[in-house]
Amino acid sequence: MTQYSVMSTGGRATMLATWPNNPASTTIKVTTLASFDAASDLAEALTAMSEAAWYAAAWLDTWPAIGDYQMRLAEWLRRPSIDCGAPDLDLSAYRHDTADASNEYLGAQSYATELLSDLAHPQRLAIADEVEVDAIAAHETLAVFGRGGDVPTERGWQLLEVTRVEQFGGDLNYLPDGAAGWATRWFRAETIAERWAARGHLLRMEQLVAACLAVGGRAGAHQEPVQAHCVFPAEDAKDTVIVYAEPLSERYSGYRATPPMRVRIQEGGLPTRTREIDPYNTAEFADFLGDWVRAAQSRI
Repeated sequence: MTQYSVMSTGGRATMLATWPNNPASTTIKVTTLASFDAASDLAEALTAMSEAAWYAAAWLDTWPAIGDYQMRLAEWLRRPSIDCGAPDLDLSAYRHDTADASNEYLGAQSYATELLSDLAHPQRLAIADEVEVDAIAAHETLAVFGRGGDVPTERGWQLLEVTRVEQFGGDLNYLPDGAAGWATRWFRAETIAERWAARGHLLRMEQLVAACLAVGGRAGAHQEPVQAHCVFPAEDAKDTVIVYAEPLSERYSGYRATPPMRVRIQEGGLPTRTREIDPYNTAEFADFLGDWVRAAQSRI
């Protein structure tokens, strides 16, 4: 996340933006406000928005809406007059609308727009530039890794990190809320490339669990061993189909941007069927497991 803080300078409050970079963090000035308390409240709200947005960018299907909202918020702030009210953000059409990060973003966004309405136009312009830059950085970083690149944008080093308080990344949380913690602990992913590799597995595990539950099966994502475990009746209702989707190894994620998953099917007394599948390849998962895979949408 980009963290916003306030420094008292000559009776005024200077708002700063800081983000993790390589090899050291970067800090820039955003704007100056007359009230230290008002600046502190705004810095807290913007920090919460950035934290939740970067988490959604990595893990949640709500990211397209959140990313688009950040750009619309910047446009609103640049208007000479903002009497018409802030743009709306509705996440109800998304499967991850109740995820921790989605709820946090909605709460912080509502509070932040109230505070932003009280700013003078030059201050709003500075905040608009900052909100837009943070959103663009997330979009560009996702594009870099989506093409198999290994050098993120300047702010991109924060993608996939466990957050400062692990609110969205605690390893005891279920997926997707605990995904960053799972990548760090269970995949032992240390570099951003390793975390990106773990991301594909965790996104697919969470999606398969949701899809299985959507068609009436039983499913869960487990940590030891790391796998999605899906169980549902066979078509003839006489046997049970069990599906395991798991990484080939916990360290293999460090060597390729999209290492394959091992997917196993156990059906009645039949021999176990196994295939290695790219976690981002929904069509191959559906070909191997059946169309029930498409019953739940995700970031895949």
